[in-house]
Amino acid sequence: MPTPSPTPLLEVASASVAPWWGVPVIAGGFLILGGLFGFVSNWLLENRKQTRAEAIRWDGDIREYVAEIIDLCRQITLVVLSELAFAAGAEYSIRTVVEALPPDEQKKLLNGEDLDTYARREATDISDESPEQTQWREKRFDLYQQVDKLVASLDLVAPDAIREAARRLRQITADLRTQDTASPPKRKDTAHIDEAVEELITAVRRHLGRAS
Repeated sequence: MPTPSPTPLLEVASASVAPWWGVPVIAGGFLILGGLFGFVSNWLLENRKQTRAEAIRWDGDIREYVAEIIDLCRQITLVVLSELAFAAGAEYSIRTVVEALPPDEQKKLLNGEDLDTYARREATDISDESPEQTQWREKRFDLYQQVDKLVASLDLVAPDAIREAARRLRQITADLRTQDTASPPKRKDTAHIDEAVEELITAVRRHLGRAS
């Protein structure tokens, strides 16, 4: 008797049965994917924690450096104002004395110079040699060195906006010393320094996410 051939239904059923190694391979693949996903997730989480910890540490340094820079620049401003006031006072005194002289003696003393030029030159010589100006000058240089060191440290940890604002404050404070000494310094002479301080504070607050 001939052997009956399998029916088409049995052939389909037989073909749909997975090979013996299929289930372990699939299960192992999912296991590997799951482990890889967990590893990547943990790595990203730890990386975020480390980045945040470093940012918090640098933020503390930034706050400290900026606070010291602002304090030192304010000290420099007071020193420079003292220097300018002293020089302006000396110049005013010399001008007053010369103006009180008889015309002939005044002309002989000035020797062709105008009064303003003479008074300023003499006041500069007197100021440069005075103990007060020497003390203020030494203190100003020392404060500048401290500011420069802090600005250099800030360059290592701060974003560009904070670094630029700090350098601008330093430069504006230095420029105050070059102003005209013909009259005592006024409040408006330091207004741009106050603006530079506010600009630096605003840059730090924005970096820390606390801008108002």
